[in-house]
Amino acid sequence: MKRLIEEYRQALEQRHDWHLELECPSCRRIGLPQRDGWSETLAVNWGDNPTIFMKLTCTACGQDLRETAGQKLREEFGGIQITKRNRLMIRLFLLFILGVPILAAAVMGAGVALELWGADVFLYLVVFAFLSAPGIMMFNYQIASLRRQCACGTPDYRFLGMLGRSYCYACATCGRLLRIRD
Repeated sequence: MKRLIEEYRQALEQRHDWHLELECPSCRRIGLPQRDGWSETLAVNWGDNPTIFMKLTCTACGQDLRETAGQKLREEFGGIQITKRNRLMIRLFLLFILGVPILAAAVMGAGVALELWGADVFLYLVVFAFLSAPGIMMFNYQIASLRRQCACGTPDYRFLGMLGRSYCYACATCGRLLRIRD
């Protein structure tokens, strides 16, 4: 069980990187920025507003390039659509996580109203809540599996940032861009 959980964590792990050239607004130098790690933030933007988690600075003058990186992310990923498989997974997940409990509650409510069962039958909803955890884990694993598939055969997707509520990745092997939502 411990090994399974460790494999699950590794599948969900994101590797942060930035490999797109940027133009510094101060010194006009064009090139790869200096990457000083990444910072966690709770500020996630909506719409087409980017969120950059990498600490990016100009190698020449030290200017912060997060704003420039956000513009570059918008340029590169603005036209990329979320895959049909990703959209289908999200729809099925919402159907599972919302539809099944509502249907179960309706059936149980009808059973209690028709005096087929006692009110304690609603404890089954609590049991369902605990049993839905493996379903949620499977959904997360399936979404993460999109990053392990690439036409180049050796996928090595790196997380660049978020564009609105979608995650933007680039394959470090072939450069293919991937935009997914979870």
